Amino acid sequence: MSDRIVHCRKLGKDLPGLAKPPYKNDLGRRLYEEVSKEAWAEWVKHSVRFVNTYCGPGSKYDLTTPAGQEFMFKQCAVYFGFEEGEEAQTAFVPAADKGAGHAGDNTDRSSELHEREAPQHAPRRWRHPRSQRARARHCRVSLRRPLRSGAAP
Repeated sequence: MSDRIVHCRKLGKDLPGLAKPPYKNDLGRRLYEEVSKEAWAEWVKHSVRFVNTYCGPGSKYDLTTPAGQEFMFKQCAVYFGFEEGEEAQTAFVPAADKGAGHAGDNTDRSSELHEREAPQHAPRRWRHPRSQRARARHCRVSLRRPLRSGAAP
């Protein structure tokens, strides 16, 4: 199966197009005809910001309702330049120092850990894993067991 080549509206290059329209409406048809797979993947990553800001629990929109879907369609159309306007503001804040403190960061922070004060807790009294109440319950149950037949009382 050969990839369709489209002149991507967002990236301005001839690139492989989408395999099928992403939506079953006019916007989906236009995206299929004018947007590349690469630009669509960028939109999917970008759209997470809108979902997290506007479509979460207790937020303004719910993606299962027509109003929530229209909100996302409008943001998509503005992102790809099909409609005039500005994208809605999101709560996304880029990291000041990219990569600092993330997994795979090779900086040595062992000295930072030792410089911090250890939390002060009251010393705990050692207890057997089975509490006294559980031991008492266990003993009562074991005393109630019937004797085996043939055993001396």
